[in-house]
Amino acid sequence: MASFRKRSGGWCAVIAVLGARESETFSTKAEAMAWAAEREAQLRRNDASGIVLGKTWLQAFERYRDEVSVHKKGARWETI
Repeated sequence: MASFRKRSGGWCAVIAVLGARESETFSTKAEAMAWAAEREAQLRRNDASGIVLGKTWLQAFERYRDEVSVHKKGARWETI
């Protein structure tokens, strides 16, 4: 559900869907309402929730090890 507030810099839109809360500021209320409607639809479709179905924690940790840790100074200890 979206809520809108008038601020000094414009209109603030706040949405909360499935535990995810986001906010943005726009110059007009119409822009804020359009963004809120689109973003709510995206979150309900799980396009932008960051939740990946069909993957395990082990796969996530291995990917982190292979893609992120190798570029860090403490890569060996993160791998262990």
